[in-house]
Amino acid sequence: MTNSLSDPVSKYVYPKLTTIASNLTVSDAAKVMSEKLVESVIVFEGDKVFGIITDRDILTDVVAQGLDPLKVKVSEITRKPLATIQKDSTVREAIN
Repeated sequence: MTNSLSDPVSKYVYPKLTTIASNLTVSDAAKVMSEKLVESVIVFEGDKVFGIITDRDILTDVVAQGLDPLKVKVSEITRKPLATIQKDSTVREAIN
């Protein structure tokens, strides 16, 4: 199987995304990520996409700063806006 810049991005993405609410704590997010075996989660505020957090965000923005994951809200470390692309777009389009 050869990878091609003309392949659709859908060939390389996960079919199911893990999502959480922005008002959860970072500790809650870490538990969800651990249970689902994922390194990132899409954050929603109500029914709208708010952004994304990764396990690295938790490490650098909370743990390394000496903050309490039980007190810090997901919304405080969420990366936004979330870049998106249509599933039929090519890998070349995604890179650009």
